[in-house]
Amino acid sequence: MSENVTLYRIDFEKLKEQSKVARAEYMRQFGMDALVVVGSTLRAHHVIAVVTVILISFGVKMFFFSAPTAEADIHAVPSASMDRP
Repeated sequence: MSENVTLYRIDFEKLKEQSKVARAEYMRQFGMDALVVVGSTLRAHHVIAVVTVILISFGVKMFFFSAPTAEADIHAVPSASMDRP
């Protein structure tokens, strides 16, 4: 097993500063590319979620609020004769 490591405040501040410098360097190098990839991925996920909700809600609406099936009713009028006034 590894030894217990104790970070003193000075060491912690140094590590924090090193991580800030490393992140700043990465953003200078790949900044816009990284942000565009993350942004487009999130945008695609939002579009997929919205389309899914619309399709599901349309399917539920069609299922519950569909028109009743038409029935053939031969007794719709009392007489089909054309001779009556």
